[in-house]
Amino acid sequence: MNIRRSGLAHSLVLLVLATMGGLAWSASGILAGPLTSNINLPIAGTVNGATEKVAVSGRVQIASTFVLDDLLVEPPREVISIRLVKVTGVGLSTGATYTVTGQTVLVRPLVLSDVVELTFPLVPDAAGHAAEARSVLASLTLKFDVLRGALTGGTARFSTPSFPG
Repeated sequence: MNIRRSGLAHSLVLLVLATMGGLAWSASGILAGPLTSNINLPIAGTVNGATEKVAVSGRVQIASTFVLDDLLVEPPREVISIRLVKVTGVGLSTGATYTVTGQTVLVRPLVLSDVVELTFPLVPDAAGHAAEARSVLASLTLKFDVLRGALTGGTARFSTPSFPG
């Protein structure tokens, strides 16, 4: 005896299975929406200013949002927002005061540990001395939980950048 199954029945079975798979995937937290993690790290270091070495310190706020490609073609990524907070410096020979400000947003592949290096301006607080601004290098080592896509910790330090040329 030949039993003919309709294409509609097969389609319904596939639709039910796809829906159940989608619900299971969503329940696992992978598609539950973007996961954002925040950390606040101390940052410090000694850098070369225009006329003297400068001790610089403050905090760096880092927010990281886990991004997963809807089509699962691209590898998982992190959108990382970095902002310096209350970063000041003091000249080691003159006692002159300096300020370092800035923020940036990066898109990076999700890895267990990521090293990010960025430059920011070191500006003397004295009026008329903005032309003496120099760059400082912020080096951040960020740690991630790659199973959840969460930023879990890190370290930060300032140093003098070495530009080629």
